[in-house]
Amino acid sequence: MERKSLVEYGAPRQILEELVKETGISYSELVETINRSGERVKDHLGFSENPISVNNNSVKATKFAGILKIGNSIEIEIAPKFLGLDSENDRWREDFFYLATLSNAGKLLNAEKLHSHPGERGDLYTLIARTFIEMYWENHRRSLRTYNKVNFIDFSIDGEVDPESLLYPTSDGFIQTRLSFDRKNQYNAVIVAAAKQLLPNIKEANLSSQLLRIIQILSPQDTQRIVNVSKKRLPSRLARWQSLYDLSIDILKSFGLVYQEGNSIAPGYIMDTWKVWEDFLSIALTRGFGINNIKIQHSFTLGTRERFNGGNKRPEVNVKPDLVCVLSDDVSVKSFIIDAKYKGHIEKGIKRIAESDLYEALAFSRATHCNIILLAYPAQPSENLALGDINLFEKIIVDETIVLGIEVESKGISSANGMIHFSDNLTEKIINVVKELS
Repeated sequence: MERKSLVEYGAPRQILEELVKETGISYSELVETINRSGERVKDHLGFSENPISVNNNSVKATKFAGILKIGNSIEIEIAPKFLGLDSENDRWREDFFYLATLSNAGKLLNAEKLHSHPGERGDLYTLIARTFIEMYWENHRRSLRTYNKVNFIDFSIDGEVDPESLLYPTSDGFIQTRLSFDRKNQYNAVIVAAAKQLLPNIKEANLSSQLLRIIQILSPQDTQRIVNVSKKRLPSRLARWQSLYDLSIDILKSFGLVYQEGNSIAPGYIMDTWKVWEDFLSIALTRGFGINNIKIQHSFTLGTRERFNGGNKRPEVNVKPDLVCVLSDDVSVKSFIIDAKYKGHIEKGIKRIAESDLYEALAFSRATHCNIILLAYPAQPSENLALGDINLFEKIIVDETIVLGIEVESKGISSANGMIHFSDNLTEKIINVVKELS
């Protein structure tokens, strides 16, 4: 198995000829396989175009990060542009998986079996458990129940009685059979067995308690009969449980859960980096400023829309900045906006606020009556900044409105107490910048 590394939005890497020599796959077949993988990523993340481009001997990835399988013998890992590869951030994989657990923008590719590295094992367990739990709670209100024949003995007749038993009942009653519509079935047995296999390897108390709760809700199940399980199509009325059932099968087949050097299997994982960055900043700043001091994705009215050929309705035109901060306990700081941005300046080799980001910021200012807007871009891994530090790279003044472009350092977020340090440092630095402008 050959693994190649790329950086999202990084320079195209010339790896095709190298892969042809290492794998024996023809050049045309390799290009076709890579394009198919890109299409799969596009479909999973809802992109409008293939995020993996192949040009001559080079491959480039944009808009996403992750680890995925290309054919039967190649794996490609794409590091987020703000984490970089080992030469710039020797723990980028740990940072990547930590960020992935904070957002719903990632997708577990449980059908792709990847050879994991020792350093990734714990993070993958957490990632798989989190996905497993989310899948269960998303559907738990409509239980996975099936009809089953149940044999029982009782003098009270509550089913189909065995004719011979009517003449010669046992000491406990008549032998009977009835149909039962309950949770005890082969599908739930697979899910319970997978949860039990996950449980000993999870260190987070919250995830462990949720796995235990799932096991308790679905038990008892006859998990001893689960041998050589394979994927099958669930009945149409149970289709909502298909993804969790498939993931459970993969867990039971040890895809990522039994570590053996050089032969450990893990699910592929991809994420929409812009959405993950947005979620990451929102979580950190909510903790830093306090939930009572911010409005998250709140809708503000910018104006009205009038359609001359569609009646007299005048629907509102609304905007939704990521965070509007009003520090009620500190009157020395004006209200301000923080909006997460991802692309538009560094990829072109110039640190600048993109025009589209500026226009959007001005719309936010008008709708919210805040005249200080911070556009928060991820810092590049080459920047010499501490976790949570910011670098102010541009200021634009339009009348009374001030738009600031800042880079935010996130390398090392997976370290001990990394989120606490990040949140505290970033909050303090932002308040200091806003105070100077207030």
